[in-house]
Amino acid sequence: MFILLVLNLPLVGLWARIALIPFPILGPMIILFSVIGAYSVRFLMFDVWVALIFGVLGYLMRKLGFPLAPMVLATVLAQMLETSLKQPLVLSDGSPLIFFTRPIVAVFMLLAVVMIAWGLWLQFSGWGAELAADDSD
Repeated sequence: MFILLVLNLPLVGLWARIALIPFPILGPMIILFSVIGAYSVRFLMFDVWVALIFGVLGYLMRKLGFPLAPMVLATVLAQMLETSLKQPLVLSDGSPLIFFTRPIVAVFMLLAVVMIAWGLWLQFSGWGAELAADDSD
């Protein structure tokens, strides 16, 4: 960690000047280094295709107005969620009823279902857009 600090402090000006490179030059360089990085992990073209597909997906999400933060958050938390879901299912021999055996858990599951249904209803009924417009005033 200390080595990175020693190397980066004198080079701060150089790193800042990278922002001055025109995008028609910088964009292809970023894609090139991303492809090289994806290939160098396991030396498989599959990894390169996955990186390119997710890059296009991210670009389309940005163009269509989808927020990228929930996608990144889901990617980070997915492994922990899967592990936490698998543990009680293994204890109950695969029965999902274990999530409703305690009253407090049943209340939280019911609240989750209600909140998801409410969000979907707001989204598809058009009220969500009206509420968002009122909040921006």
